Amino acid sequence: MNGLAIAFVFLHYLGVSLVISTIMYFTVGRIFGPNGPAATISEWRGTRSSLGRMRRRAPAQGLFGLSGDKEHVEFGYCFDISARAFFTLYLHLYVLQFVLLPVLTRGTGTSSNFLATLLGNTLYLSAFSYYTYISFLGYSNLPFLYHTELILLPIVIMGILWFSTLFPGKKLPLGQLSDEELLARFTRGFFGGIVFAAERFILASGLTQQTPLVSGAQPTNYGLSLPKNIWNVAEIPLTTLLPLGSILFGAFQVTHSHLVNKTRLNPTSEGLTKMKTAEEKFSYIDFGFGDGNFAGCHRLSVHRNDSSKGIESVAKSADDHDSMIEFRLSFFHCNPRGDESRLITMLSGFHQIYARLLFTDALRLLC
Repeated sequence: MNGLAIAFVFLHYLGVSLVISTIMYFTVGRIFGPNGPAATISEWRGTRSSLGRMRRRAPAQGLFGLSGDKEHVEFGYCFDISARAFFTLYLHLYVLQFVLLPVLTRGTGTSSNFLATLLGNTLYLSAFSYYTYISFLGYSNLPFLYHTELILLPIVIMGILWFSTLFPGKKLPLGQLSDEELLARFTRGFFGGIVFAAERFILASGLTQQTPLVSGAQPTNYGLSLPKNIWNVAEIPLTTLLPLGSILFGAFQVTHSHLVNKTRLNPTSEGLTKMKTAEEKFSYIDFGFGDGNFAGCHRLSVHRNDSSKGIESVAKSADDHDSMIEFRLSFFHCNPRGDESRLITMLSGFHQIYARLLFTDALRLLC
């Protein structure tokens, strides 16, 4: 209990407030200040609407106040606004959400899930809308900022996203798909989502060069698929696994894969290799990466509630309520050179968070 309280105060409350206030401190003055782009908007300039009109009066007082009549935003004032606005998040997402938890998690039917999703999304929409509105009220009190009503634009975007949840798309019957197709879709979601977009751009720009982990792996067996060099998300197949040795975006190489009750071809051997299903009762694909001081591996795996029966028997019972498919991400990272440094330690911590975000994005795009 003490750990939860400490996490809430120092991580959620102070941490989030510091991050948001820092962002606003460096952006608000540049965007809405006298020399910012908002000041160049001709309409309502100097005689703005009631939401963001100019108010020439004594400087607003925040946590540390404003120094004289200097026309700049101080960090203490930004933190004061973020801290006050966080109270709305606390009421919505810590108090009200806890009270409504039985309703938000009830039922497995379509109607129950839809109502729970609608209620949950509405709760988050209300929380972040109030947070944005209170932030707007704080910055609109500064007499040297122009058109601060533009701070309310995220509410419009969040409203559109909320409206899109009223029309959920058709769900893909995952239980009727083979492990290979599930892993293929999982792979495309992992490397094709918005979280990985920045890294895709950096890799495509050629700023980083990484050596393939398995070089010279040209298959000699008849029928063995050649490794692919993938630079476009659309090239990642949705129904079949990438061949062994394939490289994604010049940095991630397929080093191993296994499908339950299915023979896989290994380019490093002279013949076919049959995996021992008694030892490996789940399907997976491994992606190796890294060069120099940082390397590792991602394993995307699919686990069924009774993988020992094989794909066909599980697919037949996909309509049963007790059938379940579990997607997992396993990963490790290391320094191949064995050197210990603070930078590598920080990079390892960031990588763990980044990998979990990629995993969440892959699940979102799975269907």
